[in-house]
Amino acid sequence: MRNGSEVSAGAGALVRQEFGAQSMELRAETASAAVAAQAQAAVQARYVMALRNPRDWDVVRQRLMKECDRPGFAEVARYSKPIGGENTIDGLSIRFAEAALRCMTNCLPETMIIYEDDEKRIVRVSLTDLEANLTYSKDILVKKTVERNYVRDGQVVLSERANSRGKKTYLIQAGDDEVLNKQSALESKALRGHVLRVLPGDIADEAEERVLETLKKRAQQDPAAERKRIIDAFGQVGVPVDELKLYVGKPFEQLTPSELVSLRSVHNSVKNGEARWPELLEARTGKTKATAPTAPNSTGDGPSAPSPASAQPSDPVEASTEVAPVSAVDPLDVLADSIPLADARELDAYQKQVAAIAKDHPRRNELGNAINLRRRQLKEQG
Repeated sequence: MRNGSEVSAGAGALVRQEFGAQSMELRAETASAAVAAQAQAAVQARYVMALRNPRDWDVVRQRLMKECDRPGFAEVARYSKPIGGENTIDGLSIRFAEAALRCMTNCLPETMIIYEDDEKRIVRVSLTDLEANLTYSKDILVKKTVERNYVRDGQVVLSERANSRGKKTYLIQAGDDEVLNKQSALESKALRGHVLRVLPGDIADEAEERVLETLKKRAQQDPAAERKRIIDAFGQVGVPVDELKLYVGKPFEQLTPSELVSLRSVHNSVKNGEARWPELLEARTGKTKATAPTAPNSTGDGPSAPSPASAQPSDPVEASTEVAPVSAVDPLDVLADSIPLADARELDAYQKQVAAIAKDHPRRNELGNAINLRRRQLKEQG
C-alpha cells in the first residue's frame, strides 16, 4: 500500500488511498448514459458539418429541377385527392419531399413514439434545419381502429354508428398491419408538411410546374403508351380497369394529356396511403367499389358477364359478411376525418367543400367549426 495511490477494485469502482483516509468512487457508466452521450455526439457532429458545408439555394434549385425533369420521378412527385364530385386537393407528394431533403441537405428528420396504449399511439414527427437551428414538430394520433361499411369474419366490432345517410358504419379493432399503414401514412403527411415549410415557396411552385410539364410532354408524345402505364399502375394497387373507367366517366381514348397527368396523381394518393380507392370512387361517382359495373358484354362478342348466382364468392362466410351491408362511404365523413390532420393549403380546399353544402344541412356548421379549430391549431404551432 502506498500513500496517495489509486487501486482499481473492479466493476467500474476506483479505491483512493490517502494519508489516513480511504475513499471509493463508482465510475460505472450506465447503458442509458452511454446512449445519451452517443446521441449528443451525433447531434453535435451534424451541426458542425452543417456549419462547415452550408447549403446554396441556387444549387438546391438546380438539383431539384434536374430531378423534376426525370419522367420516373415526375410520376410520383404529385398527389391528388378528389373530394366530392369534380373538386380535388392536390400538391407535392412525400416522394417529392424526400427528394427535396436530399437536395437541401443539412436537415434532420426524426420520428419517435411518445405514448402508446391499447387504443392509440402518439408519434412525434419533427424536422430540424441544422443551419438555422429551427425545428418543426408535430404529434400525430394513430388510433388503433378503422371504420368499415362491413364486418369480416373474425373482426372485433367496438361500436357502430349511422352516417349522414342513415347507413351503418362499424368501428373495428385494427390489426398490426393496418395500424402500421395508418402510422406510415400520417408520418409521411406530417413530414411532407415540415419539408415544404423549410423549402422556399418559389422553388416548390417552380418544381411543381416542372413536374406537370414533364408529365404532359411525355403524355403528348405517346398517349396510348401513357394510358397503358396508368392502367398497369392502378392494377398494381388493386384497382381493376372497369372501376377505373367508371371513375374517369368516359373512354380512355378520349382522355387529354392533362387528365392523364391528374389520374397519375390520384394513383399516387392511393399508393402512398393518402386515400382509399373505394372512398375516391364514391366521392367521384356516388358508387362504391362493391357496386361498380363489370363492363357487361353488350355486343355479343366474347364471354358474357357472370350472372349473380355464378359470381358468388367461394367462402360462404366471406360472402355473408361483405355483401350484406352495401352502404356507401359518406364523403362528409371522409372530410370530417381529414380536417384534424390538414395543413393550411388543404384547409382552403376543404373550406370550399363546406361552402358548397346546403345551408340547412345539419353537418355544415359542424365541419365549419372543425376547420376553424384546425386553423387556430396551425396558427399556435407557428
